[in-house]
Amino acid sequence: GIMAYVAYEFTGADFNSEQSARFNAAIGREYYSSDCAVTPSAAEFYVCNSRTLAGYIPIGKHRSVGISTITRRSWKEIRSSSTDIYLIWLPLRGSVTITQGSHSAIVEPGNMALCYSNEPLCVKTSPDDAQEHLSMQIIAPAHLVAKALTEPKRLCGISFPADRGAAL
Repeated sequence: GIMAYVAYEFTGADFNSEQSARFNAAIGREYYSSDCAVTPSAAEFYVCNSRTLAGYIPIGKHRSVGISTITRRSWKEIRSSSTDIYLIWLPLRGSVTITQGSHSAIVEPGNMALCYSNEPLCVKTSPDDAQEHLSMQIIAPAHLVAKALTEPKRLCGISFPADRGAAL
């Protein structure tokens, strides 16, 4: 069966430093250590990070209402927690902005983009007009991605149509 669990969930108005620390710790456990800032765009908001397994490939899900997030990973964080993975981002509602290396892309539903965990990066999630955001992240070990794509690092921070991917 499908193993799914919630890594972090918050509903309310008072997203204080304790909640921020819990949210960042959950991102550290599920993905990599980073600094994530949450910006409310509504008085009451909701955020949930959950995870499912597709075979042995983990798929993260980020759902929020009334907020945007900015996650930054620096060389300092990379040195303290090296994890050799790619995240394949698939926004379903709202958008994801990925900045890595010399590239930056706003990724809309119907498109996808990669980011790599062992180089500095910035990922922003933004809500749609209804204040909702939903995105999936396929968490792919770097050695698997390198088998499928030539020099995958050069493809980070570029938006591709999700039905064709980077095969163009």
